[in-house]
Amino acid sequence: MADKNSRWNHPRWHLVMVIPQMICLITEDDTISRCLLVSALTLTAIRYGRESAQWARIRNRPRADTGN
Repeated sequence: MADKNSRWNHPRWHLVMVIPQMICLITEDDTISRCLLVSALTLTAIRYGRESAQWARIRNRPRADTGN
């Protein structure tokens, strides 16, 4: 498993999935498809928020090996 502080594990990469969802949501005409896209967008936002909080907690945690 990659290091949690790796830049590739940053929560902003979840936002990469938001752009296509928003484009599809704007261009979609079918009501059912729009509802599915809205729910997917909501779940992506929730996951982004959780990962951001975890990222901040891990990043701000004092390290035991630095002596601080």
